[in-house]
Amino acid sequence: MADRQLLAALAAGDRAALATAFDRHAPTVLRYAWGLADTPDDAQRLVQDTLAALWREAPTLVLATSALLPWLLVTCRDLHVASTPADADARARHRPRFVGGQVDALPELDRRLVELALGGGHSYQDAARVLGRPVAATARPARRTTKQRTEAVNHGEH
Repeated sequence: MADRQLLAALAAGDRAALATAFDRHAPTVLRYAWGLADTPDDAQRLVQDTLAALWREAPTLVLATSALLPWLLVTCRDLHVASTPADADARARHRPRFVGGQVDALPELDRRLVELALGGGHSYQDAARVLGRPVAATARPARRTTKQRTEAVNHGEH
């Protein structure tokens, strides 16, 4: 299943599609999160929050390209920046050192989107606009607390 089809299934509330998205993209997002987070637990929380954001935003999410990975990496970065002091923002602006191979394997447009967003510190929407691929901005819901995430997982609200 291509990422656009996967997104359509997610938007329709298909939990199996969430499992597929996790299997396909979580390892890469986790390697990226390792480069951002201070602890392994923080990295895992970033991945969990990133996939939870995908689940929540899927019904309104419009991808700039055919791949989910650029959006997931930028979302992971944005969640990290939102949860860290302002001076830590510089850590989030770099070429994703632990996922270089996966980024290099993307089609050129997707690769350029990742490089603009992560390397240049642009939002997903701004990077897409620079590449002539405008997408609608989506509102970022507030981060859940650890207790709220645990309760959501226990009640099947991924």
